[in-house]
Amino acid sequence: MRTALLYVLSLLLVMAFQLLLLENVQLLGYLNPYYYPILILLWPLKWNRGLSIVVAFGLGLIMDFFENSGGLHTSALVLLAYVRPFLLQSLVARAAEEGLTVDLPTLGPSKFMTFTAMGLFTFHFWLFSLEAFAWSELFWVLIRSLASTAVSAVMVYATQLLMLSNE
Repeated sequence: MRTALLYVLSLLLVMAFQLLLLENVQLLGYLNPYYYPILILLWPLKWNRGLSIVVAFGLGLIMDFFENSGGLHTSALVLLAYVRPFLLQSLVARAAEEGLTVDLPTLGPSKFMTFTAMGLFTFHFWLFSLEAFAWSELFWVLIRSLASTAVSAVMVYATQLLMLSNE
């Protein structure tokens, strides 16, 4: 019960941070840091996978509503929620099998950053691909995806370090 309440509180804080602060950040026209996928990336392994997809759908709808993006965020976040177990299984099978938490202390820095970067790249690439919706824009989609993934991954890593220092 306590974990669920902490997750709901985190959900509210992360979405407020994304919508109030990061919504207005766009550097050089290519860098759009999206921090809110952390809510799906760090979804507890003990919780229902179907529920994670439902939560991803709801969070995506909220972002689409505020960005007026017509379902792009919903699609990208649901895709992330769907591929997340496959990423975990391929990168850290032990954590997936034992139901460990998906965080920096459990996975270690290299596996955590690999998992985070792959998940965030999947999210960003799908989001920006649908936004551009043209093969001629593939190079710029890759550039935007890589830049946004790098910044978002650093933010997620910094959050994990802050959480470790508080314990």
